[in-house]
Amino acid sequence: MLRYILSATAPWRWLALLAVLSSQVFAAPRDAPPLAWPPAERDLAPLSGQFSVLLDAADALPLADVVAGRHDAEFMPAVPANTNLGFTSASVWARFALRYADEPGPAPVLVLPRPLIDDVQLFSVTSDGRVTRIVTGDAHPFASRPIAYRAFAFPLNPQAGATVTYYLRARSATGALAIPLELYTAPDFAARSAAENFLRGGFIGLLVGLALCALALYALVRNTAYAYYCQYLVAFGLLMAAIDGYAMQFLWPHAPLAQAVLPAELRALTNVTGTLFVRSFLGLPRLLPASEAPFAAFCGLSAVGVALHLFHGDGLGAE
Repeated sequence: MLRYILSATAPWRWLALLAVLSSQVFAAPRDAPPLAWPPAERDLAPLSGQFSVLLDAADALPLADVVAGRHDAEFMPAVPANTNLGFTSASVWARFALRYADEPGPAPVLVLPRPLIDDVQLFSVTSDGRVTRIVTGDAHPFASRPIAYRAFAFPLNPQAGATVTYYLRARSATGALAIPLELYTAPDFAARSAAENFLRGGFIGLLVGLALCALALYALVRNTAYAYYCQYLVAFGLLMAAIDGYAMQFLWPHAPLAQAVLPAELRALTNVTGTLFVRSFLGLPRLLPASEAPFAAFCGLSAVGVALHLFHGDGLGAE
């Protein structure tokens, strides 16, 4: 029998065996099983491969249809290709479930670490059909966030012995759409957030210090290069604060429109002030007069980009 299977007269048996093995190796479940809580490890961040996603290209799927399972066949395991969508008018749904132990321990915190997403909604659905909803996003006032965090963090309410399914819906018309979800215990999230604030705050503080030094040098020597450098540092610091979410948290928490518009404008301002600083510091108008035209064209293009974003921001994005 073994000689028959291995013989060249039965190649179809090899093909059948290869097909079976391939189906077992490459087949992937369309939905991830519930995650046990508390986790066996210290935390579960990131959740790569632990949740599934559904792309709503028309941005029209109601929650009732999604929860009722009418689109279960369209959910796919989360991979970078379907969790990093770039600039799109579509919305994306993410789904995962937590199976809480009889003593669930510290509360879980779901984190979406991308602050430039216009609309983020989290739905929790219990086994008996009860639904709770949280609506936030950078198109909403900062106070809409359940946790005062630069991006989006949602405390999940543990329910002893129950399995709860969570649906997160995200849409962004003014920035790239990505949902690299992370799940932490509450103490781990607090420690991570504090470390983030320390490092990013130190960086912004360094920029402020350099800007003050440049301003003092300009006041002393009246060299316009230092004035341009000061302006560049201020614009770059504000840009970093806007992109990282700290500007929304501390500078304009009640002005979602500013968060939608200013990142792109601050990027253009950073480009222009940086260009003027290089031009002035190197003395290019005197040493290389031919560089004036390219510099002027670059600054003009930045101004055009600002105008296009102001009047057609939904199509161009903010990142």
